[in-house]
Amino acid sequence: MAGLFRFCSLSSSSVHGNSYFVETPGGARLLVDCGVSIRRLERYLDEMGVPPSSITAIFVTHSHRDHIAALDLKTPFAEKYGVPVYAPAGFWRSWAPRGDLDESLRCTIEPGSPVDVGACVVTAFRKPHDCVDPVGYTVRCGDHSISIVTDLGCVPESVADAVRSSQYLVFESNHDREMELNSSRSRWLILRVLSDIGHLSNEQSARALSGIVSSETRLVLLSHLSLECNTPELALCAATRLLSSRSAARIEVAPPDRPSAMFGG
Repeated sequence: MAGLFRFCSLSSSSVHGNSYFVETPGGARLLVDCGVSIRRLERYLDEMGVPPSSITAIFVTHSHRDHIAALDLKTPFAEKYGVPVYAPAGFWRSWAPRGDLDESLRCTIEPGSPVDVGACVVTAFRKPHDCVDPVGYTVRCGDHSISIVTDLGCVPESVADAVRSSQYLVFESNHDREMELNSSRSRWLILRVLSDIGHLSNEQSARALSGIVSSETRLVLLSHLSLECNTPELALCAATRLLSSRSAARIEVAPPDRPSAMFGG
């Protein structure tokens, strides 16, 4: 297969939205989530030399707006460029009254049932989050693999098993627990974030990763950091402390409001 396996975060936060780009050696260009405005999404792709019309497919993790903003419109990004959108059945049932996307572009993906997209295979897996039918994704293409795991309040063994063999991990490290508890946020929001269907703290993320990363892991991209209740330094410190003795994997943090570097090779 010609070409490179590469990926990046386009945006990674609840405030600025979430979207991740993956390009495979077979030529597939995928978006996992599209939670930014169409203008931002088009601009980021154009700056990478990726025409928006060349996107092969979009895979949606769940229905919160910071993951689907470019779909939640009268003329969604996918409609504008004729891009098929894959999501679990529960997503389509819950989203249908809010969106306007041609039926021919709506594709259902069942967790555990791989979907072929060009020369790559995409598999959804269930995760615990406070919405209908939330999932993460693993993309495999030949010897290359990436798993994208954000927006989950805990890491059950089923999730760890689904991502353990991936070379690249986009993994949530949302908040510092003490910063969250002492923040000015409402009690309801704090309890939601800290719940088993909320978001992973730095320590939860690091502990989970310590049981997932191996000598085969090349890079971990810590993602979906809270702007109010976390810092890149705290997230990196927690991950490095537990992972440095287990793997030589590179650890990076995804910027909240702009594209990251391009990774892979």
